[in-house]
This record gives sequence, structure tokens and C-alpha cells, in this order.
Amino acid sequence: MLRNKNTIWFAVSIFCITSSMLFPSGEYFDEEEIPIYSDYCDDISCTFIERARKKWGLICEGIGGGCIDQVNSIGLKFNKDEVCTLEQARAILVESNEEFVALINSHKLIRPFLSHYPYTKTGAKLSVSFVRPSKTSRKAIDYAFIVRETIHYSYYNIEKQKLIIMNEEPYKEAKKIVENLKDNDLFQISEVEEPEKTQT
Repeated sequence: MLRNKNTIWFAVSIFCITSSMLFPSGEYFDEEEIPIYSDYCDDISCTFIERARKKWGLICEGIGGGCIDQVNSIGLKFNKDEVCTLEQARAILVESNEEFVALINSHKLIRPFLSHYPYTKTGAKLSVSFVRPSKTSRKAIDYAFIVRETIHYSYYNIEKQKLIIMNEEPYKEAKKIVENLKDNDLFQISEVEEPEKTQT
């Protein structure tokens, strides 16, 4: 199996998030002035990284977020070392995002520093990249992420050497679909049609 090329740009191996990664020393704060909520972000992120590994087989590859004056966002980028269809990618992204938001909201110490409470999916930024077989006729998802209440599904176009959006759907609709799924439907492999080629 081949690892997606879109993971290279964010290939940062970590075991746990540290304050120095969220707040580089000397860039925004002196070491003694690093805000306490950076520790809370670390606690939440480390807990979720381990949970995501056990529950969905996700490996954290990178972090991000906006945490200068308050906690505007907490971002985690994961990789799943398996081939996944759109249906599977949807379920993984929705379920993990819902649990991540719930974890943030359950952390009482960070609440005074959140930009809004209850925290929503607009502040919890998760994305997941997947892998695909070297030879297959089945269209799989390479990368899935949430932006502005919409889930975007993309695949890597070898000829163009870039990610191509193959489908988009409102997060609310995706959540309803996942909630209605039966357990034995979640990882049922299904064909995903090739996106129509557009004239350039």
C-alpha cells in the first residue's frame, strides 16, 4: 500500500502535544508567560490522541490552533493507515469530531478561556488522511476535513499531482446519516464513482 502524498506536508510524528509546540518559545510569550490554558489544551489533545488511536485507529501527525489571547481553535491532523470509502470516512470524521468537541466542553478548567461555550465544531478542527492500494479500480478517499460547516472529501490526482475535491456535504446532513447507520453498515465496502472530468 502507498501512503498518500497529501500527508507529507504535515508529517510531524508526535506522541503527545507539548506547550512548546502550541506556543514556540520567544515567538509570542516568554517562557514564564506561557498562558495556563496551553496546559489545558495539551491535556485535552493528549487524551483525545490516545482515544482516537484506540477507537478509530487514527495516528496523530500534526497539530494546530489559534490560542494567543484565548482558545479560538484546537486542531489535530490524523492519518489512518487503511483504505476507506466515502461512507467510512464520513463516519470516522463525524464520530471523532463529536467526541473531540464533547471532550473540550467537559474540561471545566479550560472553559473560562474558550472563545465560546459550549464549544462547537467550528473551534475543533479535525482532518484525516487515508491510504490507498497501489492498484485498484475502487475510488477511495485520500483526505477528509471540515471547513465552515461542510465536510470535504478529496482524492489525490496522480496526473495533476494535487488533491481534488470529489464530494462535499453539510456537516448536519453527514451527522444524520452517521446516526442512522447500523454497526454492520459502517465498514461495508462500496463503490464510489469516479468524479466527472471537466473540460479545461
